[in-house]
Amino acid sequence: MQMDSLRPGGDFTETYELYGNMLFKIAMVYLGNKQDVEEAIQETFIKLMHKAPKFSDQEHKKAWLIRVITNYCKNMQGSLWRRRVTKMEHMNDLFC
Repeated sequence: MQMDSLRPGGDFTETYELYGNMLFKIAMVYLGNKQDVEEAIQETFIKLMHKAPKFSDQEHKKAWLIRVITNYCKNMQGSLWRRRVTKMEHMNDLFC
C-alpha cells in the first residue's frame, strides 16, 4: 500500500469513516476505557500506514483491521493486568 493513498483526504479518511466506529466498539469490549480505546485505534491506523499489505478488496482490509486491533487490545490487556498485579504487590508491602 502506498503512503500517498493514506494521506488525509485520500484512502485513509475513507477507511476511518468506514471502519472507525466498528474498531471503537471492538476495542471498547476488550478495554472498557475510552482513552485506551483511542490509543488502540490510533496504533491500528499507524500500523495500517506503515505495514499494511496490498488488499484485494474492502473485506480483506476490514478483516486485517479487526485482527490488528484485536491483537493490540489483547496485548494491552495483558500489560494492564501485570501493572495492576505489581501495584497490588507493592500495596501488600506497604501494609504488611
